[in-house]
Amino acid sequence: MRKKDLHSLRKANRRLVLGLLAEGAPLSRAEIAERTGLSASTVSTIMSDLLTEGLVHDTGDTESTGGRGRRLLGINPACGVMAIAEIQRQRTTVCFHDMGLGRLGARTLEVPIKPGAGDRLLQAICECVSAFAHCAPAPGGLAGIGLLFDDQAIASDVTVLYSTGFDEASISLRQALITRFKVPVVEESAQTCSARELVAAHLDNARSWAHIALGPRITLSLTTEEGPAPIGSRGLADLTEAVMPGQAHPERVLAALARSPLPPRLRPAPHPDWPTVPEGEAAGRATPPPSAQPPTVRAGQAGADEAGAAPAPARPSWPHFLGRLSDVITTVVSLVPLDALLVSGEVASTTGFTALLARTLALRLRGRAPCVIPLTHAVPAEPARMATALRATVLTS
Repeated sequence: MRKKDLHSLRKANRRLVLGLLAEGAPLSRAEIAERTGLSASTVSTIMSDLLTEGLVHDTGDTESTGGRGRRLLGINPACGVMAIAEIQRQRTTVCFHDMGLGRLGARTLEVPIKPGAGDRLLQAICECVSAFAHCAPAPGGLAGIGLLFDDQAIASDVTVLYSTGFDEASISLRQALITRFKVPVVEESAQTCSARELVAAHLDNARSWAHIALGPRITLSLTTEEGPAPIGSRGLADLTEAVMPGQAHPERVLAALARSPLPPRLRPAPHPDWPTVPEGEAAGRATPPPSAQPPTVRAGQAGADEAGAAPAPARPSWPHFLGRLSDVITTVVSLVPLDALLVSGEVASTTGFTALLARTLALRLRGRAPCVIPLTHAVPAEPARMATALRATVLTS
């Protein structure tokens, strides 16, 4: 084997071991060899190097095997400090954790997030990290930074003006922090973090899922094995026009739907062109598809229509809305197979909505239908949860 190939293999084995230890509890050398599939001698060499570098330490505990106890090894908490910035609309809270995921302290930065706030927030975070390093220096120094954006805090509002002395350009807060501290910086939304936890609670080994937020507009985000998919603006595809074409105020329509209960006899629509078929009604007497129904004319609108003005689009009913929403989801699943579909918003909280949507998709997609999960109460996206993911990134990068 060539020297270059041997070096790459050693690095890959090292990352494999560190990734395993970053998942949680300390392990013995024998357990590491068993779980990674590496030989005992390879694991022994890697662990010797990691102990020398201070990334791993002997916890002092032993694993009982009936004979001589095996020493347990884990990530050394003192090998570095991680800073997690929880960025909300009105303020940012920076939490500090050691590499053992122990919380060391926190500080609140009163920097409201709005267009042009990036430079102020960057300066505040840099000062906060420097002040913590001065007051509580860690042997390993700053190991990584996590940016956890609240759903109301938009990452594009915190771009930073970067100057090289010859030219200026706007860069993301993440890229500015990487340039400033030369450490890994992970960026994630609270919504994505909550969705991951919720999917994991319902399904084992889910590889891809989508999240549809119903209000104030209808947006879709997609997550695959590689991470959030780069679709639309900021990873969000706006489906409002596809589901509710021509509506000038979709948020009002969604609010009105959320206030009205589902019709008791509504059942899944088996065909995209026929949103609903009421129970007990013959197929020949079924309600025609929305495209074949005459537009609803509201009071006071007739005169405008006679004058040549285009009629305002009819407000969609539950059958119309469910039919179009199912059309869009069916198209998405035909392009990207999904293990789970999360739905959120007031509409998703309507009694029976999630079950009806799940039955409709099962009817249309057969064995390819995703598991429909209501995201009516988001799982708290605690900084500690992000610290776990950041630690794995730091150790394996």
